[in-house]
Amino acid sequence: TPGGTCIGAPEMFRQIRELDGIKPVVAFCDSLCCSLALYFASAARQFYVTESAMVGAVGTRVELLDVSEMLARAGIKSKCIKSGKFKDMGAHDRPMTGEEEKMIQATVDRLGEEFRAALLSQRNIAREDMEGQLFGGIEAVVKGFSDGTVDDLEEALELLMRL
Repeated sequence: TPGGTCIGAPEMFRQIRELDGIKPVVAFCDSLCCSLALYFASAARQFYVTESAMVGAVGTRVELLDVSEMLARAGIKSKCIKSGKFKDMGAHDRPMTGEEEKMIQATVDRLGEEFRAALLSQRNIAREDMEGQLFGGIEAVVKGFSDGTVDDLEEALELLMRL
């Protein structure tokens, strides 16, 4: 997977760690293991990838679309009736204020640090390798994201049986 939402991520990470205390957990990837998928895979006791897998994309992001100028050119007006100064923060029909952008950036930064801290609690990865980059399977092993390369799921399962 290319990733996913932060909601529920720390809880799932902890559940995987708890499960590994009962029974060994091994993660495997033969395609994309990015962002949220990496968050979860790093919680496993061992994480194996194929040589052609892509691993990484550590970080968090929020993407907001401002189409207010397009709507204005089309003669479309929008009105938001709200309670709470920030209730329409990030709305697509108006530019974001500087104060709103700072708030969202602070949340993205905090979530990104929580993500990095979880990875670092399980793996020895350099901070400079957790800035959104992707790494091929072999490089992911060298950089500490994964424990080794395997040819396929069957080989990963064989390694699991040895734990």
